[in-house]
Amino acid sequence: MKILHTSDWHLGHVLYNYDRTAEQRDMLRQIVDLVAAERPDALLVSGDVFHNAAPSAASQQLLVEGLLGMHEVCPEMPIVLTAGNHDSAARLEATAQLWKLANVTVVGSFTRHDDHTPDYDRHIVELPGKGWVVAVPHAYPFNFPAPAEVDRNERQRHFFQAVLNRVAERNTDGLPVVLMAHLAVAGGDFTGHDNIGTIDTVPVDALGQGYDYAALGHIHRPQTIGDEGRVRYCGTPLPVSFDEQCEHSVSIVQLDGHTPPVVTSHRITNLHPLRTLPPQDPVPLDEALQLLADFDDQQPAYIRLNVATQGYVPADARSKAADATQDKACRFCVIKVTNTAPQPTTEHRQMTVAQLQQTNPLDVARSYILEKNGVAMTEEQEQMFNEALQRVNETENNRS
Repeated sequence: MKILHTSDWHLGHVLYNYDRTAEQRDMLRQIVDLVAAERPDALLVSGDVFHNAAPSAASQQLLVEGLLGMHEVCPEMPIVLTAGNHDSAARLEATAQLWKLANVTVVGSFTRHDDHTPDYDRHIVELPGKGWVVAVPHAYPFNFPAPAEVDRNERQRHFFQAVLNRVAERNTDGLPVVLMAHLAVAGGDFTGHDNIGTIDTVPVDALGQGYDYAALGHIHRPQTIGDEGRVRYCGTPLPVSFDEQCEHSVSIVQLDGHTPPVVTSHRITNLHPLRTLPPQDPVPLDEALQLLADFDDQQPAYIRLNVATQGYVPADARSKAADATQDKACRFCVIKVTNTAPQPTTEHRQMTVAQLQQTNPLDVARSYILEKNGVAMTEEQEQMFNEALQRVNETENNRS
């Protein structure tokens, strides 16, 4: 069985107020071309189809165009699409019955039978004579449906294994089994992923046993977890952040029985690459602006300046960068600032409430700025602080 594994399209994503519809349409076109060339037995989209739970009409039209284009070049190929944490399960499933006419199965949520037991079968997609797909949308671990006797901490693990057990009962020919999921597996490389501090991970064994390939979504860096290559993130076809410095691709996966899968990555090119100037170590603002001025006038790109400073970036820095790109095909987005000032060597000083009450507020502000930014307050900052403090005192006196 040959599958095309993709995820995290994030249709509708806007980068620093720049519309990316043209890039996203071209990305889908490249996937259509790959489907036409490879003719997979199934195409799997493992969540985060849209970037927002309430996608625009243009974003929804992109999805329609893309999926119909894939169906047109390979009508016999089933497409299985699951919801990610960025998606609205209800919105995706609203047209699920209609999508079946184009050989598309949409699984956005979980349901229960009348007796409140989980409906495991709705997550099983049979590919006759080829294999089986277990399509699981995103859910937080405690929200997975499970019988009442299952501990809430075990609901996710129980659900995956229960569905895989159902497949095992029906898979009398020993065909390959693919598990789709949208989550973060412990041990993965999350470098460059947005909101990294909020990512909750699950152990790989929580996915259960009985699958031959786990087609994962959620992490944007393509990678394989484990030695046998059975658990994989295909990554996002287009970057959504400047920090996603990795290949952006989709995966063609060849499965033969229960042997380890053979994976081939197919790079997706971007009409407007995300470029950081300079790409490695930060430089002073004037040097970064010169790199921007020297950037190829005809090269489309989104630009982030990588600036080193020992104080504050001047207020007109952004306008200078914007002016430098006025007649270029590239688009200035943001300045990444690295403070290179010597950091204070003194340990963070803790104060009691009584000590704080006896300390001059300006001294507290000076200490905070020094410890946080590694630079002393300027005379102008001190004057502004004193003026603000005076207004607060006057307001408090008038209240009393």
